[in-house]
This record gives sequence, C-alpha cells and structure tokens, in this order.
Amino acid sequence: MENKKIYAALTGDIIKSSKLSPQQLEEVRKTLSRAIKTLEKALDKKFLIGDIDFYRGDGWQLLLDDPALSLRTALFLRAALISTGLCDTRISVGVGTVDSIDKKKISKSTGMAFEFSGTGLDRLTKRSFMIVSGILTPQKLEISVFELCDAIVQNWTKRQTEAVFWALQGLDHSQIAENMRPLTKRQTVTRMLNGAHWFQIEETLIRYEYTK
Repeated sequence: MENKKIYAALTGDIIKSSKLSPQQLEEVRKTLSRAIKTLEKALDKKFLIGDIDFYRGDGWQLLLDDPALSLRTALFLRAALISTGLCDTRISVGVGTVDSIDKKKISKSTGMAFEFSGTGLDRLTKRSFMIVSGILTPQKLEISVFELCDAIVQNWTKRQTEAVFWALQGLDHSQIAENMRPLTKRQTVTRMLNGAHWFQIEETLIRYEYTK
C-alpha cells in the first residue's frame, strides 16, 4: 500500500461567540488570520496550506502540512485571541491523510485528518478546549500532552498570555519586555512566564516537534 502524506487539520469554534458584536467577531477572525501568518514568519517556515477558512459564523478551519507544528499552532492561536481580551477558542486537531484539498476554501477539503478534526470538536466539553486525535505516536501520550497544555492555558491571565504569545515566536525575555504593551521589565516577563508555566510548555514543544 502506498504511504500517503500525513497532515494536521485544525477545526475550531469561538467560545461564547454569541456575546460578541458583529464588529468584535470580525476582529476575532482578523486576529486568527494574522496570527497564523505571524507564526509562519517567526518560524521562517511555510506550513499553512491555503488560508484559514471561516464558516458558520463562529467556526474556522485550517490545514497544516507539518503535524509536528500542530501543538504550537493551537497554543499560538489561543494566545493571540486571549491576549485581545475578547475571547478564547476551542480547537480540535485531526492528524491523518487527506483525499482532496480545496485551497480556496479548506472546509470543503476531505480526508481522514478532517474527519478526526470534526468529530474531535464534537467531543469537547465545557471544561476542555483542546483535543487531538488520529494517527498519533504514541497515541495516549500525545492526547495527554494536549489536554495538560489546555489545562494550563485556561489559567493564564491576560498579561501572561501576552508574554507567551511572544515567547512562542522565539523571543527572549528582554525582547518580550520591549514588545509588551505597556512596556515592562525583563524581570517582570520572567515572573509572567513562570506563572504561565512557559518553561514546561517550551520543553513539551521541543519534544513534540523534534521527536516525530
């Protein structure tokens, strides 16, 4: 049997979107669109296929050609949204093969990755905002990584989230301090990242991205 390339499909919906005005929902969409492009630039790697696709009001979907970057991408998108103070998003990652890709409207694409991603979103509860399913190695460990990271993210403060947003792009503490608004001290950034458990997340990302 021919080996087929493995992708990661991310499907999400905006939490409590009904409380957002049409203008705020549009800003949320723009934030997600900017965030994925910002992450590509920061990593100096093109891994998004097509563009992020928005549908059904509060739903969105995107496709990555490198599943190893799915955890960082999910965390970055959530950090981008939480730091705005507007909302958070649930995210279901589906890892698997793809039968067809519609780059102009990713939600019209088909395949195992999209099926896992869609069904995974339906399994999320009011207490869990992030899940992964599909072709995983080793499966149980990978699922636990997403669930534990989700538990950490749900306890981030807005300022901690802003610090993590820059840390996920590879900035050091001094650079993060210069990018924070309002500006802050390097020592304060270190305290924020400690409180956000960034160093544990960073180690998890290193292992996740380089042991695939």
